[in-house]
Amino acid sequence: MKSKRLQHTIIPLTIVILSTWVSGLALAALSEPQAIYYGQVVVNNQVLSASNIEYSVVVKRDNGEVLDTFTMGDHPEGFENQYVLRIPMDSTGARPIGYARTNDTVHFYAATDSSEELLESAVVGERGTITALKLGMVDVDNDDIDDDIDNCLLHTNPNQANADGDSAGDACDDYPNNPNEIKDSDGDGMGDNYETAYGLNPSNPADANIDSDGDGKTNLEEFLAGTNPTDVVINQEKSEDIPLPLWALVLLGLVITRMGVRTNKAA
Repeated sequence: MKSKRLQHTIIPLTIVILSTWVSGLALAALSEPQAIYYGQVVVNNQVLSASNIEYSVVVKRDNGEVLDTFTMGDHPEGFENQYVLRIPMDSTGARPIGYARTNDTVHFYAATDSSEELLESAVVGERGTITALKLGMVDVDNDDIDDDIDNCLLHTNPNQANADGDSAGDACDDYPNNPNEIKDSDGDGMGDNYETAYGLNPSNPADANIDSDGDGKTNLEEFLAGTNPTDVVINQEKSEDIPLPLWALVLLGLVITRMGVRTNKAA
């Protein structure tokens, strides 16, 4: 009788232990959420597309361990002409080969059969994060500033100096201290915006020496003065601001005095 009871106790216990063990194996085999990176790839100032199948994008850990590789042209739907890398993540126990962990630094390379170029490095975020990351940059003027943010695309301006705060850096601004002007296309000394606003020709340098409104000032002089070259402006001082000469004051006093005398007599 006791043996039967013991068997009834051992069998359920064994099932529980086996169940727990199998569940543990299943959890261990279940991969954790990946860290996903995607975006454009730029090599030698050229944005790679799906046709550049000779290029692969490789992401590695600091120790050179490859975490994922993407071949241009293998784009999933919705990511045409962009790379998509899935970094396997692990957070517990001994780190498996080919896995990253939060706060790891990883490095992105553009690779061909014969070369490999480091494009970008990044710190891995939390598991399951999806990050847009442009790899490499278009830098036509070679000043180490990505053309996406460079305030002078064709002129070297590494410190991005911009004294007047307009859209053009000092290196490519004909008027670095005038926020209303950037270019002087015809080199006549007048800004293109000014010439366009007042009906002048930004491609004709001859109009700088014309007096469009006949007020005695050339268009260039009007530009430098900040006045309207098509509107005659007569400089008149207010009468109250004009000092009267001494003789006029004396004469005015005599007139007022005589008028007072006449008024008294009439009274």
